[in-house]
Amino acid sequence: MEPPYFCDNFNRRQFVALSLVFMFIALLSLRLDDFIYWPYWVVFFPLWLWEFVVFGGFLFEVFAFCRSPRCYIEMQSHFKSVFFDAFFHTNLLFFGVLTCNRLGNAHHNWMSAYIPLIILSIFGLFVSCWAIKNDFDGDLHFIVSSHILFFILVALKVERFITLSWRIVFIPSWVAFAFFFILEFTEIVLSISRFACVNKFPDYRRQSFCISVGYSTSLLLIATSGVLLALRLDDDLHLPFVIIASPLMSALTVFMSLCFSGRPHFQWRRCFQLFYRHIIEMCHPLQEYGNISYKLSSLHKSSMCDRTTRGENQQSFPRSLDSHVVMTDAPPSGFESPKSPSKSVCVESQEANWPLEARLLLAPQHGGDQATSQVAVSALCPASTRLDVPD
Repeated sequence: MEPPYFCDNFNRRQFVALSLVFMFIALLSLRLDDFIYWPYWVVFFPLWLWEFVVFGGFLFEVFAFCRSPRCYIEMQSHFKSVFFDAFFHTNLLFFGVLTCNRLGNAHHNWMSAYIPLIILSIFGLFVSCWAIKNDFDGDLHFIVSSHILFFILVALKVERFITLSWRIVFIPSWVAFAFFFILEFTEIVLSISRFACVNKFPDYRRQSFCISVGYSTSLLLIATSGVLLALRLDDDLHLPFVIIASPLMSALTVFMSLCFSGRPHFQWRRCFQLFYRHIIEMCHPLQEYGNISYKLSSLHKSSMCDRTTRGENQQSFPRSLDSHVVMTDAPPSGFESPKSPSKSVCVESQEANWPLEARLLLAPQHGGDQATSQVAVSALCPASTRLDVPD
């Protein structure tokens, strides 16, 4: 009997990450409203703790790979995802350090602080495509890559290279969240339509409906927080940052509650998977040449099989010239001699396949002579070529 668990589908990693982000947003809003006067290096401590946990897991994965690399050959996609996450958090760490340095020292510019986010956004496009193809969790990469234009506009705005209002700067972010909301709203409509179908898996349909409603509500709360922040930065609305961040923290609370569900990711992956398969089916050259994958496990197995076969052949090779020949039931292969075309040498099929430096071929008996002639042939000469037999 298996021990009972609180929730079998509990996503611990995502729950811990969302909890630390929630703490960071709460501390940052209190710091901006001057409720606390802690240095920004302390305010960013939840993010430092998050990076420490991620890098600890990455080092553990590398250590496990060094201990038993053969076990990770079949888990190559999982190992790649670990490297992608490490690269993501490395750039996020650089962004946090440069931001704290800029907030504490006004002599530095904001453009250098946003360079890691821009690099991460470009890199996230490729990681998102890889996650779609291999069905891996790439929500963070896709969210960051969808906000690449927003990051560029914010960096230009804070450096006063552009004079656009903050409401226009936030438009790319709202468009990205609108895309997520459309996907989740479509899932809500599909979930409602499933209730009218045959009564199969009612619990699953009910759970899928609740999850889609939770994601849609969270996206609306995040967009509301973005609108309030844009109005606050344009001096059109005078609200404390704690109230502005309240919808965002409520959305994070909903996300943390959804970590106990069986679907801890957005619907963008399934949507793009269907689109990817449709493109592959429509474009025949892409299906023929662009969907080729190589596995190190197959190469490793083939090399091991070659070594095993070579070892068995070396063991079966006769060590002395006086060894007896074991006749098999398979018909012998005939090779003509170039010096005397009328002669032929009978070669056993097992002997012809010996991958050794020399093969010992036994010539047929002639005229009642009981002695056999032995011929050494170089292994560089394939078995299908004609063999020289001394007269």
